[in-house]
Amino acid sequence: MDDFHLLSLKLKRHKIGFQIRGNTVIIKGNKLDYSVLFIQIILPFLGLIAIFFSKGLLGMSFFEAFKLKGILFALFIAAYIFINSVRIYHKKVTNTNEKVFANESLIIKKGQLKKILFRSDIANFGYDISELDDDIYLGNLYIIDKEDYIYLLFGIEDESEKFIKNDIIWFLNFFIKYFNLDLKDLEVLEDCYQL
Repeated sequence: MDDFHLLSLKLKRHKIGFQIRGNTVIIKGNKLDYSVLFIQIILPFLGLIAIFFSKGLLGMSFFEAFKLKGILFALFIAAYIFINSVRIYHKKVTNTNEKVFANESLIIKKGQLKKILFRSDIANFGYDISELDDDIYLGNLYIIDKEDYIYLLFGIEDESEKFIKNDIIWFLNFFIKYFNLDLKDLEVLEDCYQL
């Protein structure tokens, strides 16, 4: 199995939009999964609204009927909505700019702006992994140019920190190989943050 096929499988798994044409890789945003949006945001929000307007069905408000348990349940649903909103927002923000990898160069398109990094411009790579919740980890992969500017390549999420780190390291090695960089000259930076 070649590296480009593995790249496509990993990008699909993380729901990142991409195209691969020969040795050109175009990463262009994340795929919004409407079923996830409905199940994790819209449906709980509708449930929360139903709780607040339940007086007509129960003859008393939900909070009067269930007291502290009702308040805690409503807070739990609100926290669930918030955490899932942050996950969706993270994926959207970290994967909005189009990145084109072609001929040992990287073109980052942000609206009308375009930044081109050639192999000789790349000084290093970096990544960070953060925990959003007990079961949700977010990881970002960065490329750093010789002027110490940090460019976000993309962000991913998973339920396991181990899987996030393994995938980030795999992507890192793929791009080091893609750009034909010398590993001994690179010192990959952990806990790297975009400026």
